[in-house]
Amino acid sequence: MPSGKSASIFRDRNFSRLIAAQFISDTGTAVTALALPLIALDTLHASPFTLGLLGAASTLPQLLMSLWAGAVADRGDKRRMMVCADAVRCLLVVSIPLASAAHVLTLAHLFLVALLEASITLFFDAAYSSFPPQLFGKGPRLEEALGKLNASYSTALLVGPSLAGLFIAVSDASTAMVGDAVSYAFSFLLLLRITVKRPETQVRQKTRQGSSKAGFLTTQKEGLKYVFTHAEFRSIALANGVDSFFLAAWNTLWLLYVVRHLHWTPQAAGLVLGISAAGGILGSLVAQRATRRFGMSRVLLVSAFATAPCEAVTLLVNPGPAGQIAVLASFMVVMFFVFLYTTAARSYRQLSCPSGMLGRVMMTSRWLSWGGRPVGAFAGGLVGSAIGVYQTMLLAVAGLLLPPLILMFGLPWKTPVQPTDSWEGVSA
Repeated sequence: MPSGKSASIFRDRNFSRLIAAQFISDTGTAVTALALPLIALDTLHASPFTLGLLGAASTLPQLLMSLWAGAVADRGDKRRMMVCADAVRCLLVVSIPLASAAHVLTLAHLFLVALLEASITLFFDAAYSSFPPQLFGKGPRLEEALGKLNASYSTALLVGPSLAGLFIAVSDASTAMVGDAVSYAFSFLLLLRITVKRPETQVRQKTRQGSSKAGFLTTQKEGLKYVFTHAEFRSIALANGVDSFFLAAWNTLWLLYVVRHLHWTPQAAGLVLGISAAGGILGSLVAQRATRRFGMSRVLLVSAFATAPCEAVTLLVNPGPAGQIAVLASFMVVMFFVFLYTTAARSYRQLSCPSGMLGRVMMTSRWLSWGGRPVGAFAGGLVGSAIGVYQTMLLAVAGLLLPPLILMFGLPWKTPVQPTDSWEGVSA
C-alpha cells in the first residue's frame, strides 16, 4: 500500500538524513538565488549587463567542469565529496554578509563567490545525483526515494524564496545569505551521519581499472558516448541545452524587469517565486504515475510546450497586485510542468544507467543541458542593454518554443522507452 511504502522509506535512517540534508541545503540555496542578484541590483546598483555577467559567473562551471565532475564522482567517495562541498560552500557564502557588515563588499567579491560556489556545487551534485542507487539499490524502492527527494526539492524552492523575501523585509539581502551558510552547516552534519550499507568499492575499482590507461579523459568520453548513442538521452539533453540558454537570458532580466518596470518590491518578487513552487511539488509527486500512464515521451513533450506561454504572462501584465496574482498563477503552472519534466527525465536516467556509469551520464547530460546557461545569461544582459529589457525577454519567450520541437522529432513515439540494465559500449 502507498502509505506502507511511505512509512518504510522514512523509517530508513539514511533516507531521513539524506532528505533532511537536501531540504535544508536547497532551501538555503534558494534564498541565495534571490538574494545574490538583489545585492547586486539594489546595494551595488548593477546594470543589466552586470547582472548578465553575474549570471554567467554562477553558471559557467556547468559548461567547463560538468564532465570532469561526473568522472570524479564515479571514481571517488560520493558521501565524502558531498560533506567536503558543504563545508567549503558554508565558508564561501558567509563571507558575503561578513563583508557587507564591514562595508567592504564589492561586485568582484560577489562574482568570485558566485563562481566558486557554483563550482563546488557542481561536484556536490555529481556525487548526490549518483548516490541514491548506492543506498537503495534499483527498482521500486529507488523510484519511491527519488519521488520523495524531488518533492523535497520542490518544497525547498517554495520555502527558500519566501524566506528570502521575509529576511530582506526585516534586514537586507546580504543578511539573508546567512541562512544559506547555516543550511550548508546543517547539511554537513546530517551527511556525516549517513552510513553507506551498499559498498561502492567494487564499482569504483571497476571504473578505475577501465580508465587507468587514459585517466579522466577516457571516462568523460564514455559518458558522452553513452548519451549520444541513446536517442532519448540525446534528444532530452539537446532540448534542455536550448531551453537553458533562453531561460538563462530570461531569468537574468526577470527580477530587474519586475522591480524596475512593474515596480514590485523584492518581498513581492520573493513571495511570487516561493509560492509558485507549490506547483513543482505537485508535479514531482505525480511524475511517476503520469510517466507510467502516458509514457515518458508524451510527458516530456507536453511539459516542454507549457513553458513559453506561461513565462510570457510577465510581459503582459500591468503594475499592481492583479499583475502579481496573474504571474503567480502562471508560474505555478510552469513549475508543475518543469518538475514533472525534470523528475521524469532524472528518474529515467537514474533507473536505466549502469551504476558504474551513472555519475558520468548524469553530469554529461547536465553539461549538454546546462552548458548554455552562462552564454544565455551573458547574452541576456548584453542584448538587454542594447535593445531593451522587454524586447530581450520577448525574444527569450520565442526561443522557448524550440525545445519541444527538438523533442517532437527526437523522442521515440511508436515504442515506449525501456530502461536498460547494462550497456555494452561502456568501454570506449
